[in-house]
Amino acid sequence: MKNLGQRNVRSTPMGDCRKCRELEDENAALKAKLKNALRRADRDELTGLLRRGLMATLKRRIKRTSLNGGRSNSVGFIMIDINDMGDLNTAHGHPTIDKVVARLGGLIKRHIRQNDRAFRMTGDEYFTIVDCSEEAVRLLTARLARSVKRLRVYDASDRHVKVGVSIGASFQTGRGLDAKRLYEFTDVLLYRAKTRKATERCPIEIKAAA
Repeated sequence: MKNLGQRNVRSTPMGDCRKCRELEDENAALKAKLKNALRRADRDELTGLLRRGLMATLKRRIKRTSLNGGRSNSVGFIMIDINDMGDLNTAHGHPTIDKVVARLGGLIKRHIRQNDRAFRMTGDEYFTIVDCSEEAVRLLTARLARSVKRLRVYDASDRHVKVGVSIGASFQTGRGLDAKRLYEFTDVLLYRAKTRKATERCPIEIKAAA
């Protein structure tokens, strides 16, 4: 009996250690699930683009630009709007529009750099914040427009969906507009671009923020 008691005493700490390791593993798994859930909450399901933090990110980039001014520290802000999305939805159906939205998000991700940020905040609008010069902003918007024109999406009846976008883009170096005013400034440029969508598939309006 004494020996049995001793074996039980010696085995108890080992059992506790195993239990602790199991609890640690379970805790780590729960943390990983929570982290993934939070990451998914910050991302748009169709495109994988960010869907939160647009203005906060824009504020940080503008602040950094104002502190470090100069050509290499410019901030560019780009708004992209799918033309006539309601008409496309009526003609081709919602599942096809989801494909358009996803493909456009993929194009944007391929054209921006690792330190740039892209967002999809509403159904047909995308936003991109880039650290680059005026020339780079112009080149980026032109590449995006060319890629959209080459985009091939087909609906359930195998009809080609002709996708067009309007693009408004601004840039500023050193001290300039705050985030709210830069957003409003760029939104006006997007509106001007959209007025040409009847004659241009991918109209672009770019201007230095002031």
